[in-house]
Amino acid sequence: MNSKLAEFLAAEAARDWDARTHNCGLWLADWLVIALGIADPAAQLRADCARNGMNAFTRFAPLRETVAICARLGLPRTDDPLTGDIAVVAVRMPGARHITGAIMGRRGWIVPAMPSRGLSRPAPQTVRCLAAWRIDECHT
Repeated sequence: MNSKLAEFLAAEAARDWDARTHNCGLWLADWLVIALGIADPAAQLRADCARNGMNAFTRFAPLRETVAICARLGLPRTDDPLTGDIAVVAVRMPGARHITGAIMGRRGWIVPAMPSRGLSRPAPQTVRCLAAWRIDECHT
């Protein structure tokens, strides 16, 4: 696995998830900064989340903005995600479906363990990829 990704995931595994400062959309933007070596593409979203938090109306705003960021950066969509690629996924849980940001690891999708701390690797049969983007710099 790319050492940048391994270091990023190790640090993220120790972080608390918070709708205002560290949510599934901002998490993907953090990975883009590291993987691509770019300025924060979610600076405005970060400010909006810090100011407003999430409510029923805005809870998907970070993921919508992440999709827009991927388009602005010209990241190619992929149907065959590789390690380090990002996605919006639906995770099937008992009685519910959770839509979240995800990063492809060596053994499947890695998602935030919201609303608590750390990361989760849901069983492959419970995850449906809704849209994924190639992060080329990760595949060297």
